[in-house]
Amino acid sequence: MKKAFLLLVLVAAGCGSPGSSSGTVVAPVSSAVPVTPVAPVATSSTPAPVSTAAALLPQALAARAAFLATFWDPAQKDYFKYDDHHAALFKSAYSDFWWGAHLLETTLDAYAVTGDPRERQLVDDHYDGFTATHDWEANAFNDDLCWWALALARAYETTGEDRFRDRAATIFQSIAAFEDQSYGGGVWWKRDGTGPGKNVCINAPYVLLALHLHAWTGDPGYLDRAKNVQAWMTANLTSGATVDDNVNPSGLSKAQLTYNYGTFLGASLGLYDATLDPSYLAAANAAADHAIATLTVNGVLKDEGQGDGSGFKMILTRYLVSLARHGEPRIAAFLAANADTAWNHRRADGLMDHDWTQPAPATAIDSFAAASAVSVQLQAILALAPAPAAPGRTAPPAFANVRVTADKGTRHGLTLEAKYAGFMGTGYVAGWNQIGESIDFAVSVPAAGRYVVAFHYAAGAGDALRIVSANGAFSLASFPGSTAWTDYRTTSTLLTLKAGANVVSVAYDLLSSNYLNLDAITVAPSPAR
Repeated sequence: MKKAFLLLVLVAAGCGSPGSSSGTVVAPVSSAVPVTPVAPVATSSTPAPVSTAAALLPQALAARAAFLATFWDPAQKDYFKYDDHHAALFKSAYSDFWWGAHLLETTLDAYAVTGDPRERQLVDDHYDGFTATHDWEANAFNDDLCWWALALARAYETTGEDRFRDRAATIFQSIAAFEDQSYGGGVWWKRDGTGPGKNVCINAPYVLLALHLHAWTGDPGYLDRAKNVQAWMTANLTSGATVDDNVNPSGLSKAQLTYNYGTFLGASLGLYDATLDPSYLAAANAAADHAIATLTVNGVLKDEGQGDGSGFKMILTRYLVSLARHGEPRIAAFLAANADTAWNHRRADGLMDHDWTQPAPATAIDSFAAASAVSVQLQAILALAPAPAAPGRTAPPAFANVRVTADKGTRHGLTLEAKYAGFMGTGYVAGWNQIGESIDFAVSVPAAGRYVVAFHYAAGAGDALRIVSANGAFSLASFPGSTAWTDYRTTSTLLTLKAGANVVSVAYDLLSSNYLNLDAITVAPSPAR
């Protein structure tokens, strides 16, 4: 189906078949390729007439080729930060941490449109290059990590490669420890306490990531997390259709930023797909309409400056594609008009900058700004003629979850209690706060590999910690506090299990803290082996 879609678009555009030399427009990703200069077109800032997908394809491919030829370094397997490849004082010459996640998203957009195997290879190369030069644990920004997890979740769903899924799931677990009841709920923006705020830019992506994990595992705990955080955002960071930025010790920041509208409407759409609750779809449409009405100039998304702000627009347009695919043709028309306007202000080398309504400057252009303008070209095509999944994708098989309740476990120094309703078996283990107290759960799995282990629990006294182990490997699991002992929640971790019988142990030791009522565990087999 992908090949049929691409052939249809290419022929309609007069570009020949996918196998012809005239149809092979995407620049090779293995080396820098010279791009034939394309003269910029001077226009007003008024959006051009709506294009068809066929009309947009040549400019999208030319824009992608120009971007790769300028920014991609095949030796480093990373993107230069600036088009002239200079490095600022004490800074790397390569793109910033969180920019990289969105440059990967642009590659996935290109692969979704073209099915080009070179774009597929670039997904692997970029991830390998980034991983070789970055320490995932050293980044104090939860949103930076969550952007990468979302890009990798999409990469997994496109390619079926377990390593992308596993990295995304591991990042989610590390971020989940920073969800608490300060300000009534939500996730902290930073891990080190230097940015004491809870922002849309972490909470909405966190909802989206939880929905990916729910789809992969079938674990309702992830859906519960997504719904709870979305409800908190709606109550604390929105007012009607307006999406604000963050809450912090000084109060509410009402900065109006395109990417916050994008992720909020994306999270709303994801919850609509998961629940079919029409209120979520209404929220997505309201946020989109408000952004289009207030964050544009003559129908074109406004300039949000250089640096980080230069790429905000591509995050909004990414999730507008999702809304267009829910049967909203006005959104597809909006994306096409923005794509045309940006392209009509390109530079002679084919690069576009952060202000889509003005000619791209002769001075340095950064990769985030350039990728944002490339992305809207590709996204406009996806919105006007949505492409199916990339060729070669294998859908994950259905999960066969294994649940073991506490009354079936082997208890060491612990007894069952059945005081607080909401447990799944005949009781839960309670009152354990002494070193050496533990419970063992016997589980059997069909094959060796990584598994998601979810814990059904209540922590009415506040956040708790326990040691979780299996087959000689140990990890410290966080159990965020619940509002009451009847408020049962789910938290998860990843464990490596062997084929056949395993014992998952949860114990109180020197690193553990606080009381915990543990009711059950659910083990979800890996979705792609």
